[in-house]
Amino acid sequence: MAGDQDDPPYRSGLAALRDGWRLFQASPLLPHYPGTETQTAYLKYEFWFEQLVEVAS
Repeated sequence: MAGDQDDPPYRSGLAALRDGWRLFQASPLLPHYPGTETQTAYLKYEFWFEQLVEVAS
């Protein structure tokens, strides 16, 4: 299961990219309105890695 290891699979995100992973960044959809700057409706700097793997059919 992703994320259930004690040690990360790579020392850095750059190491994962060099090993063939792709990096996606999800930008915020809407800016904060005055007075809502401390609400966390989404992750401001959300990103994830993806690796394509060939499978036998």
